[in-house]
Amino acid sequence: MSSILKQTVTLLADYRKLAYLASYIEPYLQAHEAPSVDWSAEIEAAKITPIDAVRANDLQLTLLELIAFTMSDPNLEPRADKRAAHKLRKILAKRDKKLLKAERKFHEARNANADSTDLDSASLENVNLENTDSKSLQTQDIDLPAKDEKQAQYKLYRQLEKLRYVSEFAAPLINNENLKNKKLNSKKSKKKSKRFLKHLVKAQQALGQQLDIIYYQQCYQHKASTDSTALYGAGWLNASLIDAKKKTKKRLAKLKSMDKFW
Repeated sequence: MSSILKQTVTLLADYRKLAYLASYIEPYLQAHEAPSVDWSAEIEAAKITPIDAVRANDLQLTLLELIAFTMSDPNLEPRADKRAAHKLRKILAKRDKKLLKAERKFHEARNANADSTDLDSASLENVNLENTDSKSLQTQDIDLPAKDEKQAQYKLYRQLEKLRYVSEFAAPLINNENLKNKKLNSKKSKKKSKRFLKHLVKAQQALGQQLDIIYYQQCYQHKASTDSTALYGAGWLNASLIDAKKKTKKRLAKLKSMDKFW
């Protein structure tokens, strides 16, 4: 079941990135006098579209199994919530350790490539293209993470993602158990878990945006091998990584300082 869901998510994510590149980033750059780059060939060449991925028989069967599970009678397993909460605490602790390990590996990989320019958060809206020299964007050095650093980034993102989904699932059960055992009152328990999840989501989103910018930059850089007008986008996206990495660093530091709700 998990492999089918993972495969579908990957297919949808790949198509989404390409569609976002063509429908948002490219028009945004053109609106600020960047040369036009045509991405229609790349989109048409996509082997599997979102509708194909969703209609796949394996995915439909998996969704039916999940619906059947959610409709099962919880009374058939007395005290299941207590056992689940206890096990989820252990899972959360394990996921947190893996996250810390992934973060450490990421910093090690980054420090190993410290001779490159330190590019550390930015949304598209934060970059002032009106005051940016087009020629300088096209001729600046492309300074992206080395392969080992990029791999470490993806591993860190996956750990953030896994901890987030387990946390969202576990929080109500753990809050309920805290209330029953009088460890924390309902209001404090919910506030604690909500605060942790808030910063966990922000850290995941910041790193996700950073990885997306790297992906889009590489798309433009690759396109530039056959279309020199794509150099503008490649240079601008490379420059936007400066703010993107700063934001990620800040979000990760804040998450690390948060009290665990479990």
